[in-house]
Amino acid sequence: MLGHGGEDHSNKTMRTERSTPNDKEQKKYTKINQAYLKIVKPIFKKSCFDCHGNSTVYPWYYKIPGIKQLIDSDIREAKRHLDFSKDFPFF
Repeated sequence: MLGHGGEDHSNKTMRTERSTPNDKEQKKYTKINQAYLKIVKPIFKKSCFDCHGNSTVYPWYYKIPGIKQLIDSDIREAKRHLDFSKDFPFF
């Protein structure tokens, strides 16, 4: 509820369809993915993976009652919007 300025996304539909790319598109995706792995992923890992991935490094105050529940709730909400658990969604 606190993340993203409290905006409610629960009623918005999410697009989950993917088409199979042709060879030319596949080459573009491969090139983009290579650039992502080299340049962008380290930034995401440092700034985003704690809430949007599977490698959460919790702060020292995580075990304080109430704080733990708030952080866990924020992480669940974050993953509903963008989940890096399986890396970035390139083909």
